Amino acid sequence: MTRALTLAGALALTILASLLMPADLDAQRLPAIASSETRLAEARDRTRAVQEHIRDEILRRDETEAAISRTKAELELLGRLLSDAAADADTLAEGPGLRLTLNDASAPDGTDRIVHDASMLAVFSALKNGGAEAISVNGVALREETYVKCGGPTIWIGSVALAPPYAIQAIGNAGKLRAALMTDAGSPGKALEEQGLLTKMETLERVTIRFKERETEGVAWSSR
Repeated sequence: MTRALTLAGALALTILASLLMPADLDAQRLPAIASSETRLAEARDRTRAVQEHIRDEILRRDETEAAISRTKAELELLGRLLSDAAADADTLAEGPGLRLTLNDASAPDGTDRIVHDASMLAVFSALKNGGAEAISVNGVALREETYVKCGGPTIWIGSVALAPPYAIQAIGNAGKLRAALMTDAGSPGKALEEQGLLTKMETLERVTIRFKERETEGVAWSSR
């Protein structure tokens, strides 16, 4: 009986030990598990930091590329402006001369009298015959290749459309220029004056005419 109790007790202790052992093992594993979770959290943090760094680098790269594109565009614009400035560089002609003003007018019967390109060309030719060294209209200089043509209510001087009144300036001997315009009854100045289209003529001590390449491209006005 005593032996049976002893065996029963031993069996009970064995069962109890087997029941308690997993709990002890779990208790031993807890620090390792906690350490693994800590390392995993640290790895996640590092991954997040790397991802943020990559995003920042991409953003900086995009900003740099945008800045480079803006700089290129600004340089191209500057190049065009410099090119235009060089093309439009002024060549000056200065000296004494004459200025006359042509303007549209109304006839006594109420009809409009308009300054046409033909009248303008006649004035230019007369001035040239009178020794004009340079001629301009409303600040636009004439060259031998400049065309003159009516376009609606305006007159085109080369590539520039001008509206009345037209201030024509010529460099040269004012007396000779005036004589070329006004001496004969059929001279252009006389004809325009009779029509009320020549409104003013004055002698100037100094006339300045600026030649700009882009303003006066065209065909010879003297042949039209």
